[in-house]
Amino acid sequence: MAAAVADYRPAETAEGKLKKDGSGADLQLRLIENPDVLASLGARRPEGMVLVGFAAETEADDERLLELGRAKIARKGADLLVLNRVGWTEGFASPRNTVTILDRTGDRVGQAAGDKLAVAHRILDAIRPLTSI
Repeated sequence: MAAAVADYRPAETAEGKLKKDGSGADLQLRLIENPDVLASLGARRPEGMVLVGFAAETEADDERLLELGRAKIARKGADLLVLNRVGWTEGFASPRNTVTILDRTGDRVGQAAGDKLAVAHRILDAIRPLTSI
Protein backbone atom coordinates (compact mmCIF):
# COMPACT_ATOMS: atom_id res chain seq x y z
CA MET A 1 0.00 0.00 0.00
CA ALA A 2 1.15 3.51 -0.70
CA ALA A 3 -0.46 6.73 0.47
CA ALA A 4 0.57 10.31 -0.19
CA VAL A 5 -1.90 12.33 1.78
CA ALA A 6 -1.67 16.07 2.29
CA ASP A 7 -1.47 17.23 5.90
CA TYR A 8 -4.52 19.49 5.47
CA ARG A 9 -7.62 19.79 3.30
CA PRO A 10 -10.23 22.51 2.79
CA ALA A 11 -12.90 22.49 5.48
CA GLU A 12 -15.56 23.21 2.87
CA THR A 13 -15.75 22.49 -0.83
CA ALA A 14 -17.52 24.50 -3.50
CA GLU A 15 -19.80 23.02 -6.13
CA GLY A 16 -18.08 25.05 -8.84
CA LYS A 17 -15.52 27.76 -9.41
CA LEU A 18 -15.16 30.45 -6.75
CA LYS A 19 -15.58 33.67 -8.70
CA LYS A 20 -14.45 37.17 -7.85
CA ASP A 21 -17.31 39.48 -6.99
CA GLY A 22 -15.44 42.70 -7.81
CA SER A 23 -15.39 43.90 -4.20
CA GLY A 24 -11.65 43.31 -3.75
CA ALA A 25 -12.35 41.33 -0.58
CA ASP A 26 -9.92 38.61 0.45
CA LEU A 27 -10.99 35.00 0.18
CA GLN A 28 -10.60 33.11 3.45
CA LEU A 29 -9.93 29.38 3.23
CA ARG A 30 -10.20 27.29 6.38
CA LEU A 31 -8.12 24.12 6.43
CA ILE A 32 -8.59 21.06 8.61
CA GLU A 33 -6.10 18.33 9.41
CA ASN A 34 -6.33 15.07 7.47
CA PRO A 35 -6.21 11.73 9.27
CA ASP A 36 -2.66 10.48 9.85
CA VAL A 37 -2.48 7.33 7.71
CA LEU A 38 1.03 6.32 8.82
CA ALA A 39 0.30 6.71 12.54
CA SER A 40 -2.95 4.75 12.16
CA LEU A 41 -1.14 1.90 10.43
CA GLY A 42 1.68 2.00 12.98
CA ALA A 43 -0.80 1.68 15.84
CA ARG A 44 -2.63 -1.36 14.47
CA ARG A 45 -0.37 -3.19 12.05
CA PRO A 46 -0.31 -6.97 12.10
CA GLU A 47 2.70 -8.98 13.23
CA GLY A 48 5.32 -9.26 10.50
CA MET A 49 4.20 -6.22 8.52
CA VAL A 50 7.06 -3.88 7.58
CA LEU A 51 6.00 -0.24 7.69
CA VAL A 52 8.02 2.40 5.85
CA GLY A 53 7.09 6.07 6.11
CA PHE A 54 8.16 8.95 3.91
CA ALA A 55 8.56 12.52 5.10
CA ALA A 56 8.89 15.40 2.64
CA GLU A 57 10.60 18.20 4.56
CA THR A 58 11.69 21.71 3.59
CA GLU A 59 14.14 22.12 6.49
CA ALA A 60 17.55 23.30 5.18
CA ASP A 61 19.61 22.52 8.30
CA ASP A 62 20.83 18.88 8.33
CA GLU A 63 20.74 18.47 12.12
CA ARG A 64 17.27 19.96 12.39
CA LEU A 65 16.10 17.69 9.54
CA LEU A 66 17.32 14.66 11.50
CA GLU A 67 15.58 15.93 14.66
CA LEU A 68 12.31 16.23 12.74
CA GLY A 69 12.75 12.74 11.32
CA ARG A 70 13.55 11.17 14.68
CA ALA A 71 10.52 12.79 16.28
CA LYS A 72 8.31 11.66 13.40
CA ILE A 73 9.39 8.01 13.44
CA ALA A 74 8.88 7.89 17.22
CA ARG A 75 5.32 9.22 16.82
CA LYS A 76 4.37 7.08 13.83
CA GLY A 77 5.60 3.62 14.84
CA ALA A 78 7.23 2.84 11.48
CA ASP A 79 10.17 0.49 10.95
CA LEU A 80 11.92 2.95 8.64
CA LEU A 81 11.44 6.60 7.77
CA VAL A 82 12.73 8.01 4.50
CA LEU A 83 13.47 11.71 4.97
CA ASN A 84 13.14 13.50 1.66
CA ARG A 85 14.29 17.11 1.53
CA VAL A 86 12.18 19.01 -0.98
CA GLY A 87 12.81 22.44 -2.39
CA TRP A 88 13.68 24.32 -5.54
CA THR A 89 16.34 21.90 -6.76
CA GLU A 90 15.31 18.53 -5.31
CA GLY A 91 12.32 16.39 -4.55
CA PHE A 92 9.16 17.14 -6.46
CA ALA A 93 9.43 17.85 -10.20
CA SER A 94 13.14 17.06 -10.23
CA PRO A 95 14.95 14.07 -11.75
CA ARG A 96 17.23 13.92 -8.68
CA ASN A 97 16.58 13.27 -5.05
CA THR A 98 18.46 13.03 -1.76
CA VAL A 99 17.13 10.95 1.11
CA THR A 100 18.20 9.90 4.58
CA ILE A 101 16.82 6.64 5.97
CA LEU A 102 16.21 6.27 9.72
CA ASP A 103 15.35 3.09 11.59
CA ARG A 104 12.77 2.86 14.38
CA THR A 105 15.35 3.95 16.98
CA GLY A 106 16.18 7.08 14.97
CA ASP A 107 19.58 5.82 13.83
CA ARG A 108 20.65 6.67 10.30
CA VAL A 109 20.77 3.40 8.35
CA GLY A 110 21.11 4.77 4.86
CA GLN A 111 21.55 7.79 2.68
CA ALA A 112 21.23 8.17 -1.06
CA ALA A 113 21.57 10.93 -3.60
CA GLY A 114 21.17 10.76 -7.34
CA ASP A 115 18.57 9.94 -9.93
CA LYS A 116 15.30 8.71 -8.49
CA LEU A 117 15.72 5.11 -9.68
CA ALA A 118 19.08 4.80 -7.87
CA VAL A 119 17.56 6.33 -4.74
CA ALA A 120 14.64 3.87 -4.93
CA HIS A 121 17.09 0.95 -5.10
CA ARG A 122 18.89 2.25 -2.00
CA ILE A 123 15.56 2.46 -0.15
CA LEU A 124 14.81 -1.14 -1.14
CA ASP A 125 18.27 -2.14 0.12
CA ALA A 126 17.34 -0.69 3.53
CA ILE A 127 13.97 -2.49 3.57
CA ARG A 128 15.26 -5.90 2.46
CA PRO A 129 16.83 -6.95 5.82
CA LEU A 130 13.47 -6.35 7.53
CA THR A 131 11.66 -8.80 5.27
CA SER A 132 11.82 -12.51 4.61
CA ILE A 133 12.26 -11.88 0.87
